[in-house]
Amino acid sequence: QVSPALVNVTPVGRSWGAAGGSLALLDLRETASLVIPAPAGELRLGWPLARRVDLSLRYSTVAFVTHDIGGRLRYHLVGGASWALAASVEAAVALVPWLPWGAFFFGEAHVRAAISGGFQVSSSGVMHAEVGVSGRMLEVSVTDQGAFHDARPTLRTAAVQCGYSWGGRSERRYQILAGVAFDPLDVLPAGLATVHLSVGFEVVWLR
Repeated sequence: QVSPALVNVTPVGRSWGAAGGSLALLDLRETASLVIPAPAGELRLGWPLARRVDLSLRYSTVAFVTHDIGGRLRYHLVGGASWALAASVEAAVALVPWLPWGAFFFGEAHVRAAISGGFQVSSSGVMHAEVGVSGRMLEVSVTDQGAFHDARPTLRTAAVQCGYSWGGRSERRYQILAGVAFDPLDVLPAGLATVHLSVGFEVVWLR
């Protein structure tokens, strides 16, 4: 039986799959002098490693311009039938293989740490939130002016996401979510990989 206080929608200790879509606002003022809405999508798969630990893989994209692939370990810290709290760490790579206004390639490796929590608000409804920060470990970019490489650890983003999920406790759940991400040191290219504001919907299949 899945605890109703799911940790960021997906339960710790069971395998699952998730697919979601969202609308994101991207800040392109540095290169294109505008802020545009863009469709984003994400696919996730998770497997339990122990009663309180799971491993998941993720692929996400913004308008198929950015590509982000990562693997995450999550540990269920505390919680019971009505609330839960978990900590996670993720290693990922991000790619911007091209840009429509010029020859450009960007790739990076980064690590993200997060705390997520949830609490039951009805028989099947759960409110949840996640706070996380990510740091860039390696950056490689190639432009018309040449190649650039940087292996200094740098704060990449700080992000907050909130949502509400509902549905069956044993088969399928649905989620609406909203998030905001900050790039305080302006390390991402033209703000392209930074989703500053997003609103989305996700379906989770529990197995």
